[in-house]
Amino acid sequence: SRKQQVHPDVSPEEGRTLPVGCCLSARVPVRGLQVPDAHEQGINAASFSSAELLATGGTDRVVKLWDVSSGSLAHRGTLEGSAEGITCVDFSQTGHGVLAASYDRSALLWQRGSAVPKLTLTGHSRKVTAARFCTLPHQAATGSADRTIRHWDLHRAACVQLLQVASYCSDLVCADHLIISGHYDRKVRVWDSRMLSCIQELPVHGRITSLDINSDHRQLLSCCRDNSLQLIDLRRWSKDCMFFSRADGFICGSDSTKAVISPDGDFLAAGSANGSLYIWNVSTGKLETHLPGKHSSAISAVSWSPSGKYVVSVDRSRTAVLWS
Repeated sequence: SRKQQVHPDVSPEEGRTLPVGCCLSARVPVRGLQVPDAHEQGINAASFSSAELLATGGTDRVVKLWDVSSGSLAHRGTLEGSAEGITCVDFSQTGHGVLAASYDRSALLWQRGSAVPKLTLTGHSRKVTAARFCTLPHQAATGSADRTIRHWDLHRAACVQLLQVASYCSDLVCADHLIISGHYDRKVRVWDSRMLSCIQELPVHGRITSLDINSDHRQLLSCCRDNSLQLIDLRRWSKDCMFFSRADGFICGSDSTKAVISPDGDFLAAGSANGSLYIWNVSTGKLETHLPGKHSSAISAVSWSPSGKYVVSVDRSRTAVLWS
């Protein structure tokens, strides 16, 4: 059996706010440091906390924590407890909680400093594709291949709302009382958790593989299977979208490929099936750059650090690359 391990430097007292890197202008990455075999199997998810701590989740059933403050990926802990592969990871706003979705039909919550899950959220009948903390305290939402979305009270480890959906949920994000979900039927759905109802449906151009929302909750990014990225203005809820499609060589490599908005909202990043990282400029709608050569297989997920200094991409061949 593998020994559980958590670095003592990542166990702050509960309730103490972690420092937040202020992003005035995100840096477009130009070089990458390859870290071979970051996991024992393929990596499916990556997410930064507010304190430049990175979490990655893999098919090897663990979440790993990495400190990037020194400009390299330094391993700081391994979180265990999932019976199958990890599909999604998320940090709480304070950075003390780590939430992960799993193929084993559950979501797990760890408190920083412990390798053992504090809570296991069960009830879905198929794999959980997304698990996110809500902006309201002690709440979370999960989406599943079983075509349901569940809203959770983390104090009680109880599902307080069950939302039935017409299509497979590939990803979701949360903003105040809203849960926004992306689906295989090419629709973004907006749910009001106070009303238990879908208040908006917005069609996109392809099967949705991931969603991301910027820090002020004004822009929503969808990555689609037709090799397009769409940026939606949440203040208007219209079809006025910016399309970043058919960049030479960019191919959305799977039904769970994850793209991201830079913390200042100026750039979009996504990884291609050819192993290259692609960066688009939001103001021009054009490709800013693409960075090949570090991944030998399809990039599965990308995350941009809150300070804007770093981008991390992960792939199906166990590799994580820190870009700066």
